[in-house]
Amino acid sequence: MSGCKHATFVDVHHIIPRAEAGQNEPDNMVCLCEAHHRAVHEGRLVVDGKPSTGLTFRHADGSPYGGTLQVGAAERNAQVFAALRQLGFTERQCRSALDRCSAMLPATASREELLRVALSLLG
Repeated sequence: MSGCKHATFVDVHHIIPRAEAGQNEPDNMVCLCEAHHRAVHEGRLVVDGKPSTGLTFRHADGSPYGGTLQVGAAERNAQVFAALRQLGFTERQCRSALDRCSAMLPATASREELLRVALSLLG
């Protein structure tokens, strides 16, 4: 991942998780340090694209990785991601719902509003 200095101990991350039918093929995998790998699975970092066509990395608030982060929005989105995961939704379902919510709600929406809209989209 661009800008990360931790290149010694890395994890192979499946962009489409294996639990969600992601395959063990090069175009579905990226090497991430342990901290960034954990951040993806916690909903704090978003990886989009494919290695062959280009990957993009975003913070939970939707801002490009390395750019200015809206801390409150990023934390709120990560908390809603975790809540949806605990309810049994897949990582991809959670990410898709949160991406759609960001187009529908203002950045100042509360955690409860975001969760309510995400659940309505997933329901």
